[in-house]
Amino acid sequence: MIINVTNKLCFQEQKRYRGRTRSDNPPHIFAVADAAYQSLLHQGQSQAIVISGESGAGKTESANLLLKQLVFLGKVIFSLYLTNP
Repeated sequence: MIINVTNKLCFQEQKRYRGRTRSDNPPHIFAVADAAYQSLLHQGQSQAIVISGESGAGKTESANLLLKQLVFLGKVIFSLYLTNP
């Protein structure tokens, strides 16, 4: 799987991958984050994501985008909880 993380991403891009199946969108780090988050919520088990690659391959940028998406997903769930306790 090849994931291009060099494109600038925005809020709309993050929403595009939230709660979708893998076949709905092209492969992306946001889809990986969403899959892990959904598994955490539905299975109740800890999740791990391995980011590997050669030097300069974008591991740090991928990790930053992954965390950004996980925070985004957590805020969405938290805001839903506040509106529907």
